[in-house]
Amino acid sequence: RSVCGAAVSTDAAARRTYCHALQQNFSVLAPAGVGKTTAIVDRIVQMARRPDAIDKLPRLVVVTYTLKAATEMKQRVQQGLLQERISASAQQALRRAFFGTIHSFCVFLQQHYGHYLGLPPRLALQRNEALLWQEFARGFHRLPAKWTQQVPALFFRLLPFEKILETRSSLAFTALAQTGPPFPQLDFSGTLAYQAKGNARAKVAEDQDLLRNFIDQLRQKGQRPIALPERTSSAAAFADLWDKEFAPLRQWLSHYSLRLGSLVEEAFRQFRLQRQQQTYADQITLAQQLSAMPNVIRALRRQALCVILDEAQDCSMAQFAILTELCRPENAQGVWIYGASDGPLSGHFCMVGDPQQAIYGSSNLAAYLRVHERLCESSASALTFSTTFRCDQRIVNLVNAWGPELLHGQSGQAS
Repeated sequence: RSVCGAAVSTDAAARRTYCHALQQNFSVLAPAGVGKTTAIVDRIVQMARRPDAIDKLPRLVVVTYTLKAATEMKQRVQQGLLQERISASAQQALRRAFFGTIHSFCVFLQQHYGHYLGLPPRLALQRNEALLWQEFARGFHRLPAKWTQQVPALFFRLLPFEKILETRSSLAFTALAQTGPPFPQLDFSGTLAYQAKGNARAKVAEDQDLLRNFIDQLRQKGQRPIALPERTSSAAAFADLWDKEFAPLRQWLSHYSLRLGSLVEEAFRQFRLQRQQQTYADQITLAQQLSAMPNVIRALRRQALCVILDEAQDCSMAQFAILTELCRPENAQGVWIYGASDGPLSGHFCMVGDPQQAIYGSSNLAAYLRVHERLCESSASALTFSTTFRCDQRIVNLVNAWGPELLHGQSGQAS
């Protein structure tokens, strides 16, 4: 069916606008079953009707969540062109368009521009990262000098490097400024002066002794490791004092843990690349690095690419940055989603998503909503597809009757 033709639903006007207003950017809120794929297909068919289709279709970049979905979408577009008797030349031009996932698009960028980063023509996908990590971690007999210059020696006494390696997570580390905070002025007077009562007295006294020993070790020079004391008392007032007075030290350790973690992650990435391997996260990171190179991003922008992003609620900020940066004016500066001016050119970026279907949780959902707001503040219009084609009318009536009572938009609940 075509959702862009006859008025088949109460949101038909929004669907027609999306399909026919090709010179505009849109951020479409499209819940499950509302025919969003059909709308995307019809928008591309309308692009193929235009006199400049032979020039525009090869510049099309359609990104969706899975390769299966991308293949299905391309097939449906091809079928739509046949049904509408679009010219053979336009059908041929469509074959040069990109349909795929964000990761496959990043690989596409590597293959065309990776030589600017010194990448080999092909990088194998590393699926068993744990084994490679073990090989990498065993190679650390000595820390590189540039790491010890960026992280104070006292940090390694409090948190040995081996501990960083043991507790490595899959979370991406954020690069921090070169100048870090000085060691904080610690004041444990409240914790040491605390007078416990009753059964809590013995445990509190043990914890205070541990704290005094810790303070003595901090005052001593040298390289000997310093064990961070672990509180054993559960007395509420004492625990509050302990946590409050240790907070500045935890913040200091957290800063340099992130800094060291980012250095380790970059070294591990280079270790993988030397073996001509990469992870899914590497694909995103390398594409970001390419898009940050002025000569590369200008070359990409000169192609006047047109991006259609499906399942946008599952994109991270890094993925949004890659796609939106392609669509900005050639000499635009900064990163638009982080506040730079000159957003995507009109008619060059559309996304379709649903905040109620986010798979990866709150961080990606927050990124999606932030980009949605940025788009609607600058170059895009917000549209909503609200009529489902998936359910029987009786189910629709039931949901419409009960939904407002269950989904009230408060305390993190959807509306």
